[in-house]
Amino acid sequence: MRSYTVSIFTFTMILCKGGRQAALKTSYTETNPGREFYTCSQMRSRCKFFVWHDPSLCCRSCVVIKGKGLMDTNVCLNTKSTI
Repeated sequence: MRSYTVSIFTFTMILCKGGRQAALKTSYTETNPGREFYTCSQMRSRCKFFVWHDPSLCCRSCVVIKGKGLMDTNVCLNTKSTI
């Protein structure tokens, strides 16, 4: 992944195995409705790139979820504090 900073915004460009910018799509399956994922942007590509896009949780969400024993402690290490 590559990160770029523009003004005050930082964004990460996700690249597929072929080096192309991955496309962000939405799942419409029964098991993952509305869940976003990245895949190769080239139609009928053979690289088979796939990764789920799960947005970061705010610090408070991590505290609440970990307190209930529902989350691995490593998941929230990269979140920014908003408390």
